[in-house]
Amino acid sequence: MGTNLVVYINGSRRLEFDRGRPLPGQVRNRLEALELELARGVELPQGRIDTPTTEQKAHFAIEQLLNQLTREAGDSAVASLWCAYVATRLPALAAIRGAETPEGFEVDLQFD
Repeated sequence: MGTNLVVYINGSRRLEFDRGRPLPGQVRNRLEALELELARGVELPQGRIDTPTTEQKAHFAIEQLLNQLTREAGDSAVASLWCAYVATRLPALAAIRGAETPEGFEVDLQFD
């Protein structure tokens, strides 16, 4: 599937991140700050995790990403930052397929 991470919601392609393009310095700085923030703990469906693993932080980020893309007042710049976070933390992830449900999202992760 190449170097891109593609995000689908309800079967529709919503966002794509090209891992082959270098990240601007400002984005790298924001990702580093985000990493430090997430290292202090994340709230997942199973409860709060005070010292999350890379995968747990990525799952939290995926939830945030999908929420930004589906909210009426969602912010595309914030969604892009969450997508960059996931793409740089899970390099083998090729696609995120989210389907809206009454409880939130059903998520399928496709790895290369």
